[in-house]
Amino acid sequence: MIKIMPDEAVLREWIKHFTYDYDVFYLTEDSLKYFKNHLNDGSILDKKRFLKHTLGNDIKYINHYEFWLMDREATHFLIAHKGWFENLPAELKFRMLTLQLKLDRGLFTRRKYCLIQNLMTTL
Repeated sequence: MIKIMPDEAVLREWIKHFTYDYDVFYLTEDSLKYFKNHLNDGSILDKKRFLKHTLGNDIKYINHYEFWLMDREATHFLIAHKGWFENLPAELKFRMLTLQLKLDRGLFTRRKYCLIQNLMTTL
């Protein structure tokens, strides 16, 4: 088997094109209370305002987060800078990941959820 390893320039281009400055999380009316006090420089928008927001109309974000699949129970969107999620307490990380799965946010599948549950038990 031939192993192909991209050079540093290719990796930088991939990062530039396939990672984003912001993370978007789906929230319900009931879940707002858990996350609103943990935002330093992010924001929470209701669905109507979010869909008029620049990110709500950016094809990269639309495809990445699969907005068309979101559960009707999703009423708000949390927009956070990269790294915000990683700094949450473990309990809130688990709550957020579970909520994203429930609300059908893009990039989540049952298999990933099982991996997340296994990871959370090691924290």
